Amino acid sequence: ANLEASGSGVRVPRVVREPAVVAPSSSVLVMEYVDGVRPTESVQIGADPGRVIRTLSDAFAQQIFADGIFHADPHAGNMLVDRATKAVVLLDFGLAK
Repeated sequence: ANLEASGSGVRVPRVVREPAVVAPSSSVLVMEYVDGVRPTESVQIGADPGRVIRTLSDAFAQQIFADGIFHADPHAGNMLVDRATKAVVLLDFGLAK
């Protein structure tokens, strides 16, 4: 993904291709589970909230101004901060422009 290649610090969950609980198909997308918290709770896991906000701002600027395609549903339910790595993770690309 351009987000990861750009060095933005944002991660997108990997697509799971082998059957788990639900088998992937042309109408079902299965992605890896990410253990994380909402950005507003990032301080609880030791992440720097300022870094989280800068990372998100930079990532959306990259998408809109450089890539020309962007995550069009940015709310706290579609963003996580990974507990283990403290990386910002964007979820649910069902709406992209």
